[in-house]
Amino acid sequence: MPDATIQDQIDAIIENAINEIQLVGASGGVMRNNEVILARGYGYADLNKKVEATEHTVYRIGSITKQFTALAIMVLVEQGKVNLNDIMLDYLPNYPQRDHKVTIDQLLNHTSGIKSYTDIEKF
Repeated sequence: MPDATIQDQIDAIIENAINEIQLVGASGGVMRNNEVILARGYGYADLNKKVEATEHTVYRIGSITKQFTALAIMVLVEQGKVNLNDIMLDYLPNYPQRDHKVTIDQLLNHTSGIKSYTDIEKF
């Protein structure tokens, strides 16, 4: 485990960011060389009930991941590892077949015709 000075510096950075943007709480972790340097929660997971956030707090993040997924795919495109015209089934061969071939570009533009997970009753 790294020394307390590094942990204190990381804590200060995260706490400052939380205060600057006025978050109620957040959870996060930092790794270096496959070693967990810090994993903890800050503030509250539920302010009304005064439940503190921990490193195990689960947050509903919804659509916020779309931008990170798109960025990661575009990095792969720039590296020549993925082409936007590639067919989704080339990467997800176990995904159920559709009437038409869905491309990576359609997935990124949300024009593939695949239903949202929120439309699935069991979800």
